[in-house]
Amino acid sequence: MLLVDDTESAADTMSALSGCDRLDVAAVDAPTAAVDAHAESPFDCIVTEFEFDGTGGLDALLRVRELPNPPPVILFTRLDSEETVREAVAAGVADVVDKRPTDAQIAVLAHRISKAVAAARQSTELDELHAWLRVVAEQSLVGLYVIRDGRVAFVNEYLSNLLGYDTDEVVGRPITEFVVEEDRAIVEESLRNRSHGSVESMSYTVRVRDYADELTALEITGQRTTVDGEPVVVGTAMDVTARLESERLLRRSERLTSQIISSLPDMVFISEPTEFDIVYINDQFESVWG
Repeated sequence: MLLVDDTESAADTMSALSGCDRLDVAAVDAPTAAVDAHAESPFDCIVTEFEFDGTGGLDALLRVRELPNPPPVILFTRLDSEETVREAVAAGVADVVDKRPTDAQIAVLAHRISKAVAAARQSTELDELHAWLRVVAEQSLVGLYVIRDGRVAFVNEYLSNLLGYDTDEVVGRPITEFVVEEDRAIVEESLRNRSHGSVESMSYTVRVRDYADELTALEITGQRTTVDGEPVVVGTAMDVTARLESERLLRRSERLTSQIISSLPDMVFISEPTEFDIVYINDQFESVWG
């Protein structure tokens, strides 16, 4: 961590912090020097006084907040007024600690430093995880979505393309807007069941109408979960239009084949290849053999 302090007690503060476990302390006496030091070799945390000779500590130091993965900044100063605290919080400091020359207060500061560093690292890891998940979502070959209160909170590019819209044109709109009227009750019932907790997950197929007014059949799967304390539904959407059409044509072909075989004047039967059990006979076979 980096201590920024030009007061007479700076050396004592640095010495006391250096004696704390897991704290490696460096010190400078001016905010501009702190910015330069952090740019050269980044610190996990910066602890600063409020005012310095000729400059404000926060104004200069908070320039480091503009850097990638900025460190938390803790204000360590005498809290003689609430205005100081309000100004520090408004500036974006991670914490404010009253500066008093006691071992107990140094212990408080050391604890706050450890806490701020841990929180910053966790935040960085979460940001990296979210960025990785977003890349995975955008490169996915299936549609991914998040629904909150019946509205689209997230949709990946694959699904927005299926709907014929840009991603930002989909987010925020009710999911039922994209579903054909005949199938909306299916979606509404699914969301209602999952919002009330009666069903954790389910799957169904609905038809959606894209920007060009063309129909696409989507196989939807969804799972109820909680994000930031709010219930949401996350899931996938897969285009099954071609599959359903193939199944329809196959059923039609099977019906036609059955009708043709049934009407043939010759006797026709079908049996299992190994067991020789007859599984089908046509009308002519039945009329001859009964």
